[in-house]
Amino acid sequence: MIAGFGRFSNSVLHWVTAPLGKRRQTIAVLTILEHMEHVHEAVLPSGETLKFFSPGYKPGFRGIPILSKQPEVPLCIDDFQAGEVLWDVGANVGTYSLYAGLKPGVSVLAFEPEASNYTS
Repeated sequence: MIAGFGRFSNSVLHWVTAPLGKRRQTIAVLTILEHMEHVHEAVLPSGETLKFFSPGYKPGFRGIPILSKQPEVPLCIDDFQAGEVLWDVGANVGTYSLYAGLKPGVSVLAFEPEASNYTS
């Protein structure tokens, strides 16, 4: 349903801007997209807010439910002490890496081999 709404909105946007010509249409569409909200927030148990950039649905879809999808991971990260290192192998969009990065003195190394996870 939401993907259908996105496709519909895209086609309306292109239809409305078509009279501008290809060059101006591209500039108009990119300007509209540039001004859309791409920062999403996940509220943490501490009350802090984890903000992350989400140019597509995938980072937002994976980042917003950070504490509910795999609740044991943030609990484990909460036990990290200063000087420890989180190796996030298969980091996906990096939400757990961002969460661990909020802990003072904790270093984070994130690796994601699937390019579609960081270009979405």
